[in-house]
Amino acid sequence: MIDKRLMKEGKRVSAYLGTSVILGIAIAFLAVAQAYYVSQVIDRVFLEKNSLVEVWSFLLIILGIIFTRAVFMFLQEVSAKEAAIRVKSDLRERFIDKILALGPLFVRGEREGELINTAIEGIENLDEYFTRFLPQLVMAVFIPIMILFFVFPIDVTSGLILLLTGPLIPFTSPVKLL
Repeated sequence: MIDKRLMKEGKRVSAYLGTSVILGIAIAFLAVAQAYYVSQVIDRVFLEKNSLVEVWSFLLIILGIIFTRAVFMFLQEVSAKEAAIRVKSDLRERFIDKILALGPLFVRGEREGELINTAIEGIENLDEYFTRFLPQLVMAVFIPIMILFFVFPIDVTSGLILLLTGPLIPFTSPVKLL
């Protein structure tokens, strides 16, 4: 669910979220490249009857892609976690400042356990929103476009099917965005 207040908080850490999204798109690009090179190895070994020596360069490229994807995934996770940590820290600080500004008369009318629960658990639950949901939401727009970029030159019919059916995915998804 997209919350305008949380999106406002996300703007404060847009560099970290942007880095996470860019790395996610790079990871998707590398996955497509890996699939391409795996298909080349399969084609050359099984259909063209090439030997291992003849496809060794493709296997090294695949290994390099796997390693690069692992590094990018780690960096993406670090970037998204840093965004969440900064947002949560800022929210906790503002929450405590607000409670202190309201004074002891306000706190006296509230249950201390509920305030502590809100400060700790409520804000902590934002972790998944900033580390997973927001970056995935943006990547869900760019990655299908990137895939179409690769599919159309290879097979126009498949590209058209993806282009026409892709926009229907949000209507079949159980997650409601608005």
